[in-house]
Amino acid sequence: MELFLVIGLTFGLDQLLNNQIAEFIIGTAGGLFLLWMGWGMSKNPVGTAIPIVDKSDADSSRGPISAGIILSATNPYFFVWWATVGLSFIEESREAGTPGIAAFYTGHISADIIWYAMIALTVSSGKKFLSDTTYKVIVRCCGIFLICLGLYFAYAGKDFIQRILT
Repeated sequence: MELFLVIGLTFGLDQLLNNQIAEFIIGTAGGLFLLWMGWGMSKNPVGTAIPIVDKSDADSSRGPISAGIILSATNPYFFVWWATVGLSFIEESREAGTPGIAAFYTGHISADIIWYAMIALTVSSGKKFLSDTTYKVIVRCCGIFLICLGLYFAYAGKDFIQRILT
């Protein structure tokens, strides 16, 4: 997904992302999704236990890939980061032409892989260090944090509507 975004930003997609209507749509949709996820995580983590991955679950890649695309597409911070920090890196990379953009993208994806490998290692070894009770508390706290983020984006959307109407 990021490859298409980098290509799009290289060729002018930033003009679409840097307008108020796009900010409103991304912020509102992302905020609602964060509220929904946060509510689901925080309302009842009682039945939640540290998941043990079954080997048969790893055979299907369509589920996790689809989930990753949906989560990225509805995460307002994903677009905020790309419309600000990512875009400035791309603009600097453009000065070196295609090799510069390729180097930026390769470095960015390499950093993502390293980061998520560390996250995966931490999660996979977490059962050794966390009790189910501690895990439930962490899940509930993360859910509450997502609700706060969702409320922030909903509030920002309300401000946008007020600016348009006044």
